[in-house]
Amino acid sequence: MAQRGLAPRQASVSLRARVENLRYVGSGHPVIGDINLTLGSSSFTASSSTGNSAGIGGGSGMAEADGDGWNGSAGLSRSGSRSSSSTQTAINGVERLNIKDGQHYQFVGDLVLDAEIKAAGLAEPEKVELDNGAILMTMPERDALKLYGQKKLDLPLSKVTDATERLLDGNLSLDRSTAVMMLRRYQAEKVGATSELALSHTDERLMAKLRETAALDKPASTPAKFDQVAADAETVAARRTEVTTHQHYDTTMGAAVVDEHEFEDSEGNETDPHREVLAAIGERVPDALQDPAVTAALRSELADLRYRGHMDELLDPAGFTMDYPFAAQPLNASGTPAVATARNLRVRARLVYEGPPTIDADPDAPAMAKAAPEQLPDGQEPDEKKPTENAFNIIQGYDYIEEGRSNTTTVGYSGNLGGDLTDAGTGSLGLNTELTTSTTGTSVSQNTAMSRALWEDTTRVKRKARLIIDVDELPAEGDATKGIVQRAADRLRNQEKDKQPPHRREATGTLTLLVPTADINPPPAPDIARDHRPVTLPNTYLLRGIELLQDGERIDVQKALEDKDLKDQDVLVKSACAGLADRKFLTAAGVELHKPSIRKQLSAASRRAAFERSDGAGSPWTPPLPVPGHGSRAVSMRIRAEVSGLRLLHDPDKRFQQGKIAREQDQTQTATESTEVLPTSRTIGGKEANSDIKVGMSTGDQVTAKDSDTAGNRDETSVAESGNEVIVEVLVDFHVDVRRMKFDRHNQPKVDQEKSIPKAATGIATLSMFRHEFQEIQARQEAGLPPFEGWDPARLAAATKKSQEVRVTGHELTTDDQGREVRQPYRPMVEALAQARKEGVVVALTMHRENGDEETYRAMPNGTMTGRTNGAEDGFARAFATLHPQLALLSEGKVNLRDLYAQGNHNGRFSGTVVRALEDKGIPASTLTDLDHSRPGRQTTGTQAGDGARQPMARAATAKTGSGLAVQ
Repeated sequence: MAQRGLAPRQASVSLRARVENLRYVGSGHPVIGDINLTLGSSSFTASSSTGNSAGIGGGSGMAEADGDGWNGSAGLSRSGSRSSSSTQTAINGVERLNIKDGQHYQFVGDLVLDAEIKAAGLAEPEKVELDNGAILMTMPERDALKLYGQKKLDLPLSKVTDATERLLDGNLSLDRSTAVMMLRRYQAEKVGATSELALSHTDERLMAKLRETAALDKPASTPAKFDQVAADAETVAARRTEVTTHQHYDTTMGAAVVDEHEFEDSEGNETDPHREVLAAIGERVPDALQDPAVTAALRSELADLRYRGHMDELLDPAGFTMDYPFAAQPLNASGTPAVATARNLRVRARLVYEGPPTIDADPDAPAMAKAAPEQLPDGQEPDEKKPTENAFNIIQGYDYIEEGRSNTTTVGYSGNLGGDLTDAGTGSLGLNTELTTSTTGTSVSQNTAMSRALWEDTTRVKRKARLIIDVDELPAEGDATKGIVQRAADRLRNQEKDKQPPHRREATGTLTLLVPTADINPPPAPDIARDHRPVTLPNTYLLRGIELLQDGERIDVQKALEDKDLKDQDVLVKSACAGLADRKFLTAAGVELHKPSIRKQLSAASRRAAFERSDGAGSPWTPPLPVPGHGSRAVSMRIRAEVSGLRLLHDPDKRFQQGKIAREQDQTQTATESTEVLPTSRTIGGKEANSDIKVGMSTGDQVTAKDSDTAGNRDETSVAESGNEVIVEVLVDFHVDVRRMKFDRHNQPKVDQEKSIPKAATGIATLSMFRHEFQEIQARQEAGLPPFEGWDPARLAAATKKSQEVRVTGHELTTDDQGREVRQPYRPMVEALAQARKEGVVVALTMHRENGDEETYRAMPNGTMTGRTNGAEDGFARAFATLHPQLALLSEGKVNLRDLYAQGNHNGRFSGTVVRALEDKGIPASTLTDLDHSRPGRQTTGTQAGDGARQPMARAATAKTGSGLAVQ
């Protein structure tokens, strides 16, 4: 477009593509994948530079009365400079892969391109004609047959005949709806077909398959017609069966991936999250859409399938919050220049499931069809026939940390000689040269951690959902200046505005998820006391998701939706911001300035990285955030995760694969660049005396030599295992460490302030791991081993001194609500351990026994306990703390634990002794299942490891080392 003006104008280009006239060309058996990888990153760079120069020069000359003369000059100078920079980058995220094998159909289609250009000042966009093209695409057979049944795609009759034959003989597995629609259309289109295979597909065979698919009864007398059977089958196939999944699927993605989605706006039009967000912004803050930076950012976050990378944030009750500053042109008076003012846009998107999950099954079918494997009658094996189309899930977690430093030193010398001669004309001559040497040293260190898991057996689960978008423009206080007067004026102006609540827009939709089949209809979670003992996580496991708690309870999603306030609802973000607002650290102004960065550094992906590094040291320090008004100061955070409360949710007896990759890569580079003294640069020129004609010539050569050296080293270790999966739940306490640093002129930080925010948030983490790993955790807890290898007891003593102490009293004999006397010798001790863990305090318990004895116990925040009886310290309290609390409660009235401990012979594991004593008292084995590692709910095969733990079924490990640089 012609610009027609001197001032630059903004314009946006919209390019859309659609596929038309798909034509079948063949089929094959490739493996295709829908890969969704969304990474969040934050970085910090500090740089400094210094320079100096010195020189000396002189000259001399002579001039005569007639104007003739000469002059000459010479000079020498030296200059030097030094610069350095350091960069810290953190990148993390989750990759979800939807992999499909089986038969796929290939199509050729027409690619139609549409383009529009919207320039500033134009009311309507201008369409641009583009040439069309062609496209070759591959589609899974299941999807192609579904579109065929819906009459949205044409297929050759021979291909549908082949698919029908495989469906009839059991070699093609389709969902009921697709099978019914395909057979119904095929029956009508095969009329007149002459192939032997098509003629063998009589209406009777097709109706029999429809009855089998929809579980219809065959009429006893009246002959059935195909159209009636197909209509009845279609009605039944549309009915879906409600199922249950683990609770963490309500607010996290768990082990699922999104396979399909459908969204409708309030008027019934097809839509998607990106379009809904743009519409909501247009209804409240339309000026924001005039800023191309805002629209580009929204497109990168939400357009097409990109929103799926934020599913964990969308499902979180706090929502997925986006902040965008934007510039808008004010309505100035005629003739005055337009000045852009800074404004702030905040968008929060949430996805909430409505109703129970459903699967493709007849709700009126016998219950056995929906039963989990463990619910089948004895002796009956589940149907293990492999489906012809596999859709399996791969989940991968990424955690990258990179640190880089660079230093450059430059020294230069230059010299020049020059002279002029005037004698009936003018002539000049000059020589100059320089000698410069520059040396640069660079080092980069990258640490990468990856965890992955694969589930081969999946089921399509549909969830109805509401998409809720809240939009508002936040006040930009003090955006024009940092002066206190302007900030006060901005606050007063914002208070005078009629403040409206954030604008809300909603859409509805249906998500089709691929969920591991073992997660469908799991048994109810056990109603037992929460375990206070610390948890040592295994080397390999997969974190399915983390649900943050509010006051110790799961957040009510529906109640959270009632709050339209766009303030941060994330518990961890709110706690961290409150601590960072301290004037000694980031200050309140700095928190508001860096709120988007803080939110990203504490996002679900960052919490995942902190959890997976819960080895006592915590996650790496985040890239620093500059303190406003203090150019040399910055604040950094670190998240520490403390894990306890192990609970088994499900033991499906299903195999899955998981692995872990640890990679360390270092690179150093030195480079020296220098120039030579010779040859020099030369200048010669002259002027004729009687005219203005001037002649000049300059020549110069510069020789530069560069020498560089690069060295690197990469160490990588990968582990892949296959075994029986168990799904467990743990409590996780997040602690946030904060430090303020001052950078010197060489970019070296020095910590001048630091503090910790204990229990900034508490959550429930759901994990997938191997059964033998779960039993090893239990064995470690029962043995009272420290949570981390190489744990220094002095650290525990130091932490205990800092903890607040709470005094409580317990009585062995108490009275219940009915006024009856109840003997509870161990409940006060269990409650003291739970309180110490939950509140992070030392609970000093004074226990009054029935015989008048007084015992004192100290329950520590780390799950241990010490005790004294009649003033003397013994080991009973320490052994008691190694028991699962449910074992202690089961022992009340049945087993005297103190006497049992005094008998000895526990082999370092008091838990096993208690279990055997309870079994002798008639406690059924099912009650004791998974309360001790020696009483697993399901026996696994494999060789015995230390203390009863079992080895995995298969394991592979590789390690790579090398020198130099490599890309893999």
